[in-house]
Amino acid sequence: GSAQARCVGLTVDLATGDVSFAWEKAGRVCQLEKATSLLGPWTPASPVLTVPPILDPGAGSNAPQSFYRLRQW
Repeated sequence: GSAQARCVGLTVDLATGDVSFAWEKAGRVCQLEKATSLLGPWTPASPVLTVPPILDPGAGSNAPQSFYRLRQW
């Protein structure tokens, strides 16, 4: 099967609301996607990156609920 990225850290800065994700990657590049429902629509929450972490500025204070997924290729 294909290797999967694994989340190894999630941090919320209570002062700013910034949410930071760290992962062990399997692909060459990754992009965090975000939605307010598990059914989507999914939109990019970060640029395409080659190394963690990914920061979603203000996410902890701007949205009552968010779902994330990590695309890798």
